[in-house]
Amino acid sequence: MTLEQAPSATTPQAPVGCSLGGDQLSGRMQVVASVFAGSKEYRELPDGYEFRFPGTTEWAMRLTEFVASERDCCTFFKFELVFEPNEGPVWMRLHGGENVKGFIRTRLNISSEMLAMTASVDTGEDRKERTMNAAQKNQTTSRIPDREAIRQELDATRQAYHGLVKSISPDEWTKKTANPGWRIGQILWHLAWGAAFFPKGVEQCRKGKARNPPTWIMNPVNKLITRIGSRGATPQRVLEKYDANHARILDCLDGVQHDEWNKGVKPLGAFGVYKTVESVIHSVTFHFKEHETDILQGLGRRAPSA
Repeated sequence: MTLEQAPSATTPQAPVGCSLGGDQLSGRMQVVASVFAGSKEYRELPDGYEFRFPGTTEWAMRLTEFVASERDCCTFFKFELVFEPNEGPVWMRLHGGENVKGFIRTRLNISSEMLAMTASVDTGEDRKERTMNAAQKNQTTSRIPDREAIRQELDATRQAYHGLVKSISPDEWTKKTANPGWRIGQILWHLAWGAAFFPKGVEQCRKGKARNPPTWIMNPVNKLITRIGSRGATPQRVLEKYDANHARILDCLDGVQHDEWNKGVKPLGAFGVYKTVESVIHSVTFHFKEHETDILQGLGRRAPSA
């Protein structure tokens, strides 16, 4: 049996990006992580990914509710739920083309490790099973990410950041955003300042060690640092800060060895989400797009397509 949400021939293609921002997005990402903690396997499709879940009634209901919720904030996805016979597993498929595949890879940290290992809530048996599967997969496959493609992604994100900053008028600098905690200038400063943490996250993945204060501490501290640090920020200053950290990220990218891409940990600033060296670097783009959406929604502008 298959449940499918398919766009009609006359439906215009939605922009690739979540419509949520700020605390709403953070809360939604925790829900996403908890759902994909139950994924036993994932496979790449020509235009997306499919994920295998247990075939219980509980999971069938949970996945149906998840798809219904995701349709509200990620309207660009085409969803399928496939129920195998004899109470077999449930497959959830996410389609939408190469831009959507990139969004999934970034948002869900897909690399050559089992995606379900990203969750902070897990059972011992499930964790053991996924660890064994991942170890076996790493022994039989060796997918080396395309370093030049990642560099191009980072450069494109830098250009998009410059374009966004330059599009903000002096009057708009202090306007509110879709994130209730920050104004436009504060978010732009946060993006520039926060870019310094990605090379640190890579180093934490290499070592397999990281400090992880609870979210109830991280969120208010993050907001406070941004509000204080952004005082006196100007477009020129945030651009200079971003460019300096962008150069450090590129140096970090160049320094990644072939056997380091899949090393992972829950790095500081990831709010308890497991990341690998590869997904930390991809998170530069995701972090920008998250806050770009906050700013554009606050200004009443449409987000550009990915």
